[in-house]
Amino acid sequence: MKMTNTQIIANLLFVLYAIWEILVQILEINIPLAGAFLRIDLLIIYPVLLILVIIATLQYLNKKDEYKAKKPLFKEIEKI
Repeated sequence: MKMTNTQIIANLLFVLYAIWEILVQILEINIPLAGAFLRIDLLIIYPVLLILVIIATLQYLNKKDEYKAKKPLFKEIEKI
């Protein structure tokens, strides 16, 4: 099955989020802070990723159902 644009964007954003998370961890190690390290960026990142995952999953399930409906269960036997 071909991936939809939303599924491609969701996958791309997860890769970018993983890279971002690695960079933040490196930053946290290299720059000592006096107080707690608050991640305000996650207030935006997590809801966006969650919404995209829900939409992409629903699209996948709908396409899967459409694919099953189009595919015949048994091959037709040609009569000679």
